[in-house]
Amino acid sequence: MLTLQHLARHCLTTEAYEEALAHTLSAAELVSPDAVVGRAMLQIVRGEALAALGRPDEAADQLKGAAAAAEAAGFTEGSARAAELLSRLSADR
Repeated sequence: MLTLQHLARHCLTTEAYEEALAHTLSAAELVSPDAVVGRAMLQIVRGEALAALGRPDEAADQLKGAAAAAEAAGFTEGSARAAELLSRLSADR
C-alpha cells in the first residue's frame, strides 16, 4: 500500500494525474479497513488528483472524508493537510 501511495504522490508531482488516481484506487483495495490513517492519506492524494483533473466536487468529497477520518484518528497533520487543500479548492471555484 505504501509503495502505491508513494507512486501516486510521485505521479502528482510529474502531472500524471490519471495515473495518480489509478494508484490510489489500487492501494485502497490493499489497505485494511482498520487502517484509518492510511485510508485518510490515500483520500488526500486522491483528492489532489481529482482536483488536478478538473473534478472539484469529487475532490472536495475525498478531502472532506480525509479530514474527518484523520481528525477522528488523532492524525492532526493529515486533517490539517486535507483542510488546507479543501480551502484552496474552494478558493479556486
